[in-house]
Amino acid sequence: MLKLFCIAIYLLSGMTQAWAEGSNSTPTEIYFVRHAETVSNATNQYNVKNDTTLSGFGKRQVKQLTKQLEQLKIDHIIVSPHYRALKTILPYLKKHQRTAEIWPSLDECCWQKRDPNFIASILRFKEKIELKKNMQAYFTFTDTSSQYRFDTHNYEEGIMQIHLASDRIFRQFSQSGKHILIIGEFHSGTRIIEMLQGIPPEGWYKPENAKIIKLKENSSGAFVLNSSISW
Repeated sequence: MLKLFCIAIYLLSGMTQAWAEGSNSTPTEIYFVRHAETVSNATNQYNVKNDTTLSGFGKRQVKQLTKQLEQLKIDHIIVSPHYRALKTILPYLKKHQRTAEIWPSLDECCWQKRDPNFIASILRFKEKIELKKNMQAYFTFTDTSSQYRFDTHNYEEGIMQIHLASDRIFRQFSQSGKHILIIGEFHSGTRIIEMLQGIPPEGWYKPENAKIIKLKENSSGAFVLNSSISW
């Protein structure tokens, strides 16, 4: 608990410092969307195929989400490397001839139980992220290392991964005045939302499939939830 709280304080202090340095800038807005419903979500039968296949309802969610996103100003799109996340945003990208940047740090993690005796010190990479042919024109990578998924084995390593994501979001986009769309996951997503607010990443939020969650940067440099979106 103390370690997680320290991470949150570190993030908040970094946000405040950067905000002070660029106080003449414009607050950033973030839209977070958990991937559309998968067969695993619908059936509670979890395996690789079900995890990467959208259910019939999930496909309908994607159509609705695509229409909703068209009503928003979106300057930059970042996405988890998981196929369910890529499939969720792909129709929007195709329709509007846009690209999304894949961030391995947005991948799912942190579903395991905590081990108070374990201290994570390093993150390793595993398999290369392979894009299907119909996806290749719509997704990009920052550099060579971002083409590989993180090999997280436990909760503590997952928190390190999410710390990389939230810290990068802030450092790259804070006070830019831009509108950032994140297509992410359930467990990692709630912790990103919490870290951006400068609160301990405990997994309090329960992001629904294909629902838009809006966060807006405030005067302190942290992000706050904004529920003004309605359809």
